[in-house]
Amino acid sequence: IHKVVWLTAKRRTYAAVLGEYVEIAHTHFTDLDSLLRSLLSELGVLDSEIEALEVRDELLDATLEAVRQWPCLLVVDDVDSLPTEEQFDVFRSISTIFDRVIASGATRARALLTARLTLGAAPGQLMMVGGMPLLDFEAYVISTAAAIGAPLSTGNSLKNDIRRLHEASSGSPLFASSILRLVSLGETLSAAIRQYKGAEGE
Repeated sequence: IHKVVWLTAKRRTYAAVLGEYVEIAHTHFTDLDSLLRSLLSELGVLDSEIEALEVRDELLDATLEAVRQWPCLLVVDDVDSLPTEEQFDVFRSISTIFDRVIASGATRARALLTARLTLGAAPGQLMMVGGMPLLDFEAYVISTAAAIGAPLSTGNSLKNDIRRLHEASSGSPLFASSILRLVSLGETLSAAIRQYKGAEGE
């Protein structure tokens, strides 16, 4: 692999400790075309050459050739920040490009996409990532609750509450901190958990 390229679509993220959304410093793409242009730039294609690529097919062909010349590990992060149809478009197109590059003999080229949807990925293409283990999650919840002033139970009740919170948030620190933020604003933990449980943070 000649290069690692990491591109993100995320524009902002929720910081529960601050109780607000925080803008991401660098958003690299907002759709497939801007993703391909960013990748071409990262692989050393001149800006003037990229600007001359006016239609999607030209962008796809140029990206295929660039990845062949410079096999890379491409990380396309936060694909779920895009509208649903764009997510599928990105997954299909990047999969096709890298499949063709690998078939041509550049076996070192690989792409990794992160998203909440499976986007039609085959079982061999998909790796589900779980949340934090319960012990680590407990330490995270206690420190986060203290930082944002969310009251927690004590003793055995605390252990039970953390177990319920772990189940409701699937161990996700982002979802857990969002639930705790509701608690810090006066919501009961049970009510906050009910609001989030099964919603995948929606």
